[in-house]
Amino acid sequence: GSELLQRIAGTVAIMLYEMELRSDGSFECLTFVGLETLIGPVPEDMSSEEAYDAAVHPEDRELYDHATEGLWERESVEVEYRLIDSSGDVRWVLDRMRPEREQADGSLLVSGVVADISERKRVEAEAMEKLAHAALHDSLTGLANRASFLEHLELGLERAARNQKGAGVLFIDLDNFKLVNDSFGHAAGDELLKAVGARLQSAVRGMDVVARQGGDEFLILLTDIARQTGDEVSNSPTEVVASKVRAILSEPFLVDGIEIYVSASVGISSYPADG
Repeated sequence: GSELLQRIAGTVAIMLYEMELRSDGSFECLTFVGLETLIGPVPEDMSSEEAYDAAVHPEDRELYDHATEGLWERESVEVEYRLIDSSGDVRWVLDRMRPEREQADGSLLVSGVVADISERKRVEAEAMEKLAHAALHDSLTGLANRASFLEHLELGLERAARNQKGAGVLFIDLDNFKLVNDSFGHAAGDELLKAVGARLQSAVRGMDVVARQGGDEFLILLTDIARQTGDEVSNSPTEVVASKVRAILSEPFLVDGIEIYVSASVGISSYPADG
């Protein structure tokens, strides 16, 4: 039986154990099967318990130390924590403990299984990252969306006020975009919007924010620029970028082998000149 358990544990990175839990919180492990699949070889100067205990991630130590408390309520306990194996790699595990019976001396016999859930945690983290990205980005162009743009705008204006700098917003509306959809279809319209987004991104600095407001409307936020007085606005950094935007959008776009020409209307608002 023990050999079979050892083989099973070795193939799926799980550990089975049985321990005696004392009322003072101390415990003694009676059986460990598959320990090395989770933490690697046990150092010669350590017992199995000591090696496992030492492998618990320092940030999860408190959680791990208090995990057994619920067992005294005769309830099964599940806890997730990290282990650092002998090669320094970190893995997430799920530790399931079940109280079996109380011993004559008042201690509790507990059986448990520890399973490697690193892959599940990785998939969960990626899913959360994608959700967070989706909440702040336009799904078609990958640019910031309106909600994200407003957050950046608020922070940018606060920074400009603090550092005595200027900021600018460009509102870009493609002219007659409906004609593209009507003439070449929505797929072509989508490709054009993606290409426009990419060109707008190339017209600004890495620190500036390009967003898609929706439909064929785009926004650009320029921050940390020199403040302009009223008579300088025609040469302001915002006006310079607006001219650049008009120029790069006037070049033809190649969509499905068809050259499409677009023009855009650009609105400009500068801080602090325009409030």
